[in-house]
Amino acid sequence: MSIFGETDTPTEDNLVVSFSDILLFAKNCESMSARQIFDMMSQFQALVGEVIDGKGGRIVKFIGDAVLIVFPEDIARQAVETLRVLKDRLDSWLSDQPLNCRMRIKAHLGLVAFGKLGPESEKHFDVFGITVNETARLKGEDFIISKTLERKINSQPG
Repeated sequence: MSIFGETDTPTEDNLVVSFSDILLFAKNCESMSARQIFDMMSQFQALVGEVIDGKGGRIVKFIGDAVLIVFPEDIARQAVETLRVLKDRLDSWLSDQPLNCRMRIKAHLGLVAFGKLGPESEKHFDVFGITVNETARLKGEDFIISKTLERKINSQPG
């Protein structure tokens, strides 16, 4: 069973947290219709799901051209490998789009609180904590791994 179970009880644990977004997406979409952008984001979300599903991760949410993904700490190495595959697949897909864009993926490791929350009619899985904020603030424009996550990967067999 996944540590991301469907309970309403919040859990605290160390997770690999990843923020990914399409660099220069908003600027490049200025000449596209809302329907074209919608169709493109539909393809984007499907591709993200194809890569992440079955790899131990959980897609927390999509916000426009960005996606928040988490993985259990004990598969940190697999998480980073999966995120590299995600970057390669999405960069390849983006090269076939009428945009001059590429993916940026940031990943960090640390304590987060996670679980389901929201109005009774729309409860959804989410994650919170300093680690989430630190992941969002990682600097770089390609594939960025925090020192904390790098140390964890180097300590895991593989």
